[in-house]
Amino acid sequence: MLFRSILLMSVTAPGGLFVKRTFSRKTVVLALAVLALALGAAGVWVPTEQELPAVDSSRAEPGNSLVPLETSVPARKSYPMQATTRLASGLARSPASLVQTASFSGMDGPRSVPENASAPRESVPSSGVSLPSTSLDSAADGLPSSGLRCSRAGGGFQCGTCQKDSDCPAGRGCVANRETRRFECLDSECEEDGHCFPGLVCRRVSRWDSSSVIRRCVPMGLRREGETCDTQFVSAAGACQEGLLCHRGRCSIPCRLEDEASCPEGHSCEASDDGAACFPDCRALGCPGGQRCKSVGGQEYQCLKEVQGECPETPCAEGERCNMRVVHGRGVFWCARLCDPLRAESCAANEICGIGGGAVNTCYRRCDPMDPDSCGEGSTCTTSAEDMSRWGCIPHGSSGL
Repeated sequence: MLFRSILLMSVTAPGGLFVKRTFSRKTVVLALAVLALALGAAGVWVPTEQELPAVDSSRAEPGNSLVPLETSVPARKSYPMQATTRLASGLARSPASLVQTASFSGMDGPRSVPENASAPRESVPSSGVSLPSTSLDSAADGLPSSGLRCSRAGGGFQCGTCQKDSDCPAGRGCVANRETRRFECLDSECEEDGHCFPGLVCRRVSRWDSSSVIRRCVPMGLRREGETCDTQFVSAAGACQEGLLCHRGRCSIPCRLEDEASCPEGHSCEASDDGAACFPDCRALGCPGGQRCKSVGGQEYQCLKEVQGECPETPCAEGERCNMRVVHGRGVFWCARLCDPLRAESCAANEICGIGGGAVNTCYRRCDPMDPDSCGEGSTCTTSAEDMSRWGCIPHGSSGL
């Protein structure tokens, strides 16, 4: 059977992917939108016939059942389709990762911080403004901005020339290429913003669960300080303006870890792969009406306008851990049993052992990504493996998060 697939990967912690499918004879269109959580990918099927993309069958790749998409029209968001860098020797294309991620722990320190970062300035309220994700915004070809071209492969999906970093030569990582809409082995082309041409900034594009840190030059965004943002670049509409960093899903001013005065009162200077950034402590500043100051692991707290689940404040049972998915001001938290992916008996017969965040694995109820109802009401079918070969159910909030 021929499958023509679009995987929408919008990976704030290792992320989750929403699945959207459309039937047209033997064609299945999948749109996977990644959420913020310490998991893999999630899937929600929404049948619709009008969303089938126009394709150019004359550009079909040999040996690939997936028909490439037309990308000749400039993107609606008006970001560059090609870019070059000052760091690279010669001209090099600069595809940006489509995977939106946000990590709440285990992030490296800053690679570079603007010279004026130590000057304190007035900050916006701790809550900022929660704006919708741009993962489903249409690009010029009519597909979601974060769409990837994938074909069905066994129990999973094939979305490019690689699936994980170990498929790539040393020094390269498996990164989503925004131009080709495929996963490809790419190397870093910058280490700081100064290595990119005006209008571009240097950002991490490798996935947060990746063993390689790959940085590429991507367009500056439109979102202002305090507004929610796509932690990894999806489109200019979801990225931060010049001089701001998207840290833990919010546009924040840069700072210096060694200088407490580089952040406004009530904020802390936190390290991340894109540089240190100020983040509000809602325990000190509070949250606006209707929002809750919620623990998102360790000593980190965040204002959320929608919360489902009471862990980690309410401890999980012995042998369980608190899984979480936090994106754009909404969070879902639930306890799941710890497991060993090398020991099938560590989960029940109807469960799989998948990514639970960082190096931890937890059990998930098994589901079929091709069956929109396999998880039932209140849960979403998600991929819990890097190669999208294992799928399990996770709860979602009232807004469908």
